[in-house]
Amino acid sequence: MKTRSVIVICALALAPALCGQSQSTPWTREPFPTDNRPLSGEEWRLNLVARLMSLPSPVTNGAAQLYGMGDEAAVDVLKILSAKSSLTPTEMHATLDIIHMAFEHPVAVTNPSDRSPRAALFLLRHLESTTGDEAVKQRIARETTFFRAVTGPTASHPSTPKQ
Repeated sequence: MKTRSVIVICALALAPALCGQSQSTPWTREPFPTDNRPLSGEEWRLNLVARLMSLPSPVTNGAAQLYGMGDEAAVDVLKILSAKSSLTPTEMHATLDIIHMAFEHPVAVTNPSDRSPRAALFLLRHLESTTGDEAVKQRIARETTFFRAVTGPTASHPSTPKQ
């Protein structure tokens, strides 16, 4: 009797699959759609920066990837901003964390043209003109000082001895 009950239950469970009908259950989800192509370096960086911009400040994830980017990180932020209307104060703080981390270790910046924070300073001016949040403005002032120090005489000529 027990064996017969087990066989009947299994047959009922497998009946939709055997008859070609799909059984939709509320707890199953469709697989994540993907085109299965590899991402280019730029697409990967843009995805990384966009993801980090959505995190709350202080952003600590992705630091290893950001250390080698330099001004490239600010360019990526500007590309993302071109598709967005505006940033919240939380996103602005995360953005400031991202560009700061990108210049924390200037020796690690792989492309020599990205060692100078031209796009970063432009981004700071843009963020300052679009925000009314006083805390963000103070943070922008601190970051501007940081970036001006990066472009100072010791940053552009590392062989010059410090006094």
